[in-house]
Amino acid sequence: MATMLIRNLPNRVDDARLREVLGEHQVLNIEYQDDPNPNTSDRQALVTLDMSPYEAEQLAKKYNGMILEGRQVRISVMHFMA
Repeated sequence: MATMLIRNLPNRVDDARLREVLGEHQVLNIEYQDDPNPNTSDRQALVTLDMSPYEAEQLAKKYNGMILEGRQVRISVMHFMA
């Protein structure tokens, strides 16, 4: 399993749209977080995927910087200490 952080998401992007963007990849869970600063609109999502961290890194490289609904998203893979 791997967890990806997707930042700078437009507010109108929902689970269905993220699943569509990530394609055939197995999305297990999506958790949204809004920036507590009211002067910004930096929404982000933690996406749990059924794939290895290496595969997630490749996916992040492919989609990092893409324009989604008019905003350039930033994608990184989260590495947790066991």
